[in-house]
Amino acid sequence: MNTLINSLKSKDSDYKKAVWILQIFFFALMLTYTVLYVFNPDSEMGFVQRIGGGCYVIAFVLLALYFRKKHTKYKHINYSASVKELMIEAEERYRFLQKNKLGSVIAIILLDVGTCLILTKYVSDNWSMLQIILAVQAFYIISGGIGFVLGFVKWKKEIRPLWSSIKMQLKAFEA
Repeated sequence: MNTLINSLKSKDSDYKKAVWILQIFFFALMLTYTVLYVFNPDSEMGFVQRIGGGCYVIAFVLLALYFRKKHTKYKHINYSASVKELMIEAEERYRFLQKNKLGSVIAIILLDVGTCLILTKYVSDNWSMLQIILAVQAFYIISGGIGFVLGFVKWKKEIRPLWSSIKMQLKAFEA
């Protein structure tokens, strides 16, 4: 049992650092895109590109807030709670498919829309709006699929053994 709890503490500490870095990263992107696309005085930047940049900024704010919430969650884990309660919370944290991802889904959609809007200036001479949208969707679907598969492989290799141990411990509590 102590080994499992120590493993949890170690993973939680690693993830707390990772989500902190991601929070800072998306905050920096938000500032960068605000300057580049929203407040940029360049007269050649059209309204559509500014709206696309605004979509990026809102998406980065949502992602920064999402990772801030995750960091707060990892920061306030109560290891002095009952072992059963600790295991229930850990099982939810380390489950591959988790609930409450609405903010990140909205952020992905905003990034998608922003990319389509920004690209209209650069490829509109050669491509129709439909071609731009289809190309962006193909890119997002392929990269999202690759990311999902790589994330699952990493979870299966690194996290699943810990998650399985937690599940077995929870079953032992029920017996």
